Amino acid sequence: MKNINYPYISVIIPAHNEEKCLAECLSGILNQTTKTPYEVIVVDNNSTDRTKKIAEKYPVRVISETRKGASAARNTGARNSRGELLIFLDADTRPSFTYIQHIQEKLNNYPDLDVIAGPPVMIDAGPWVHWLTDTLNYFTWYFRFTKLVSGVQAFWSGNFAIKKKVFIKSGGFDEKLTSVIMAEDIEFSVRLGTRGTKIYFDPTLKVNCLFSFRKFRRQPLILNTLKRSWYINGYLLKARILPATNFTH
Repeated sequence: MKNINYPYISVIIPAHNEEKCLAECLSGILNQTTKTPYEVIVVDNNSTDRTKKIAEKYPVRVISETRKGASAARNTGARNSRGELLIFLDADTRPSFTYIQHIQEKLNNYPDLDVIAGPPVMIDAGPWVHWLTDTLNYFTWYFRFTKLVSGVQAFWSGNFAIKKKVFIKSGGFDEKLTSVIMAEDIEFSVRLGTRGTKIYFDPTLKVNCLFSFRKFRRQPLILNTLKRSWYINGYLLKARILPATNFTH
């Protein structure tokens, strides 16, 4: 087995008004079992609460991005990163202490991979949703279904690792997609897939996530879910019917 040695890893966490979640995320990612040096970059995206102050209490790099949206924040984090491997986490996730080591072991087993991604486990949306996303692996089955429909492996942007050179070549996230409703993660992952990027969705790379549908609160949940589904279906259909060279942002 070929041993892939990334001399340095960058963990990028976009954050907008995440004062209630960020501390637990940072406590988890800063206490990893890996022996590989890594940095943690928190990109504050116009927070109006104590997000930035909380981040500054930890041994992380804090960068400000005034342009709206997680896409711009993630891209800014990547541009300022020093690692050859980029790991993207959402600020409301709780990574295990073996999280980075798990990613490294998978990449050692499959050195040709460009991306490894995993599902979220919703831990604060009630016991039924927790059971659905953990025991029944809802998101694993969901992304298997989208692969069947589109022919490419989509993934969630709050829990994945990508080789930096692949991220740079892709052009990063589409910064015109400024809302979670617009499903910038699905657009990004489907765009990667249509270009032949080698993506592995690992059902065991789980992270607990504080979701509670809070990101959909500005409008009724059903309406926002339908809107997001409209965007997602559009990306999947585009991947199915268009050549890879035409899938650009």
